[in-house]
Amino acid sequence: MDFYDIPPGALPAADPAKAFSSPGSALIAAWEQAGGDVKALRKVYNPLPHWPDSKSGLTIGMGYDLNHQNDQLLKKEWGKVLSPEDLAKLSDYTPSISSKGKLIPKAKKPSKAALVATKDVVIKYDDAVKVYEEKVLPRYQAMANDAFPGFASLDPYTQGALLSMVYNRGPAYSTKKGSKKARALRKKHFMEIREAVFKHDTKAIEAVLRAMKSEHTNRATKKGLHRRRDAEADLIKDHQQEIDKFYKTSPMWDPNFYI
Repeated sequence: MDFYDIPPGALPAADPAKAFSSPGSALIAAWEQAGGDVKALRKVYNPLPHWPDSKSGLTIGMGYDLNHQNDQLLKKEWGKVLSPEDLAKLSDYTPSISSKGKLIPKAKKPSKAALVATKDVVIKYDDAVKVYEEKVLPRYQAMANDAFPGFASLDPYTQGALLSMVYNRGPAYSTKKGSKKARALRKKHFMEIREAVFKHDTKAIEAVLRAMKSEHTNRATKKGLHRRRDAEADLIKDHQQEIDKFYKTSPMWDPNFYI
């Protein structure tokens, strides 16, 4: 089977944005799949396993990179969507967990041969969105809440902006990647967001997301990452009126608590 023999229903409906439950969810999917353009999802969504670039693993659904998952997660999150035969084919390209909890490298590397071996695995658009929203995003929401206590009580727009950042960069304050200056900036920015989340200072969060662009200096990737950080910040800026109303009317929000 090739891309032009896709069965009916595998591709999204005319307006793919309607498939998402929130602006934040749509924002992440758009950046993972279509360079930030939600409307382009219909054109670029690939229901077959694909290999975006040399740094990626075999990828399915809404940017589900098998190289960054494990076989247990694959079965848990896709078990109701894919057949045991499909899962077996994909698990060859996913790290596994030993009985002692250690990560075992994937059996096979992504390649053109991998695309041929998995060409019969077809994931409908609705199924991809369902797994993304019901299984994958909750995992990253938990990560975001661990990194930034109080995340769960934020307004939906600020949650979406921060969730996109964590989905893209991970929740860790420190990393071994990058220069000493970049690592110091990452820690500084994450700590600033942590404080701003505690205070529900959404304008400060917007500012830090834009400041994070100073960390992205790789010529090959910085343009796209700069655009994504601005898009996340704009999700807050463009909905500031609704955000302010949220905190004024939320029964969980007491501004005097932070004075």
